[in-house]
Formats: sequence, structure tokens, C-alpha cells
Amino acid sequence: MKILAEAYAVSFLLRLAPIVGTPAAWGNYVLLFVTPVMLVRTWRNASSLKTADTDLLRAKRSLKIALAIWTGRFTLWLGLMAISLYYAPS
Repeated sequence: MKILAEAYAVSFLLRLAPIVGTPAAWGNYVLLFVTPVMLVRTWRNASSLKTADTDLLRAKRSLKIALAIWTGRFTLWLGLMAISLYYAPS
């Protein structure tokens, strides 16, 4: 899940590149909606498990990190959209 969130952040930066900009923009929009769905689904499945297994604890921590990455990136996207709408010519 952390890799999915990191790919979401990287696709945002890649969409500024001239050659890969359009495919990266499409990937960015797909990951915008897929990432939270996958995070919620995985959290729902893993949160009820009770064990001392270190891999499960590491996976839960990765979910929290992925949620933080997605939230930060989504907030940045909303801010940029608000700025672009504010300064859009009328």
C-alpha cells in the first residue's frame, strides 16, 4: 500500500514532464481514487486481527504511512485546484 501511495506522489511529478506527461496525468487521476479504496479495504481486513506477529504490525504501520502520503498529496492537489480556479481568467 505504501508503494501505491508513493506511486501516486511520483505520478504527480511525472505529469509535468513533456514526454510522459499525459499518461502520468491519467495515472495520477486513477490513483487519486484507487488508493483510498484500497487503503480502506486493507485496513478493514487487517485491523481486526490480533497477533504479535511483527509482519502484521509492520503492515499496519505501512498503511498509516500510505494514508499520510495520500492525505498530503490530496491536500496539495485540492490547494492547487483552488489556486488555479481563483486565478482563472473569467
